[in-house]
Amino acid sequence: MCGRFNIKTPGAEIAQSLGAQTAIEFSPNYNIPPTTPIPALTAGRVLRLHRWGLVPAWAKDPSIGARMFNARSETAASKPSFRAAYRRRRCVVPASGYYEWKRENGRKTPYFIYNSEAPLLLFAGLWERWETPEGEELLSATVLTREATEEMASVHHRMPVLLAPDEIDPWLAPELQNTDEIARYCEAEPPVTLAMHEVSSRVGSVRNNDATLADPVDSSRRSAAPVEQTNESDEPPLLRMVRAGDDE
Repeated sequence: MCGRFNIKTPGAEIAQSLGAQTAIEFSPNYNIPPTTPIPALTAGRVLRLHRWGLVPAWAKDPSIGARMFNARSETAASKPSFRAAYRRRRCVVPASGYYEWKRENGRKTPYFIYNSEAPLLLFAGLWERWETPEGEELLSATVLTREATEEMASVHHRMPVLLAPDEIDPWLAPELQNTDEIARYCEAEPPVTLAMHEVSSRVGSVRNNDATLADPVDSSRRSAAPVEQTNESDEPPLLRMVRAGDDE
């Protein structure tokens, strides 16, 4: 799964990096959970903020999106919540990197995974437009996931579908509607070299949001370091689930 990531780049720089036709107001966010506004690039290189967690156009209310922050690429073409967006409304979500939790010896250890050769990862995603009864528009997005590569599987069995910069326009193209052709992007080997390192357990609480969350920690001192205690009573159930690093 991909249930937590960060974006160290301000909105103007994201727009420039992606060759976007529009700009957004976005400040660096070092600990992004679902339901948070995130940048997403859509057809025509339009960059806008979308709520992370897909809300289908037919939904009665937006709460359905709270658990749809990821979509399995293997089944998205047939799932009622994702199949329309899979064919017609794909997006690219930029990220500086994402956090994943490794189950090991009865505990979960957080890791930060990032592009070792560039400042951004490009997640393949889907987006939707939902309208309130009052006519207000809500844009939302989900990140597509796939089986992890052998190296990444050492931490978790799932990972985001990643795109190369030259795949942005073909992926977003409205005329691309053949599900077999779309699936090829999801099944291809990741086009970037990923690196990872262990990070502090502080990332487990969504209340912590600073640049040091992605800094590497000395795993040899892990057992001596106290594990931060988090009062979960003030966190929504979804955030507790993501904070714990549960499986997709």
